[in-house]
Amino acid sequence: LILQALLFGYGGISTIGANLFLMAFPSFLAFYSARFFIKKCNLEKIGLFLSGSTTVIHSSFWLFLFLYLSGKEFISSAKVILVANLPLAIVEGIVIIFLVLFLKKVKRDILWKIYD
Repeated sequence: LILQALLFGYGGISTIGANLFLMAFPSFLAFYSARFFIKKCNLEKIGLFLSGSTTVIHSSFWLFLFLYLSGKEFISSAKVILVANLPLAIVEGIVIIFLVLFLKKVKRDILWKIYD
């Protein structure tokens, strides 16, 4: 938060609620979407991909919305952030697939909430 305030000129302690929301809410959605696809639909790789990519997409969307509503000076930054995070979301989804499948083979007990 201090780096955010120093480097970007906004943020710090005053934005702790927004930062908490940006990190927690998408992760919550990603967990339950992955669990739904794995348990109910039996589509493991799709669920894992969506759990990784939706976290980035949701975070960038909410950040876009927060910046867009903050003022006219943040609109161009908000658009760049939204577009720049789309390729990152695809990469994140692919990395999550490989990571979770590897952990499933090596140490399955770490993933107990998803697979049990």
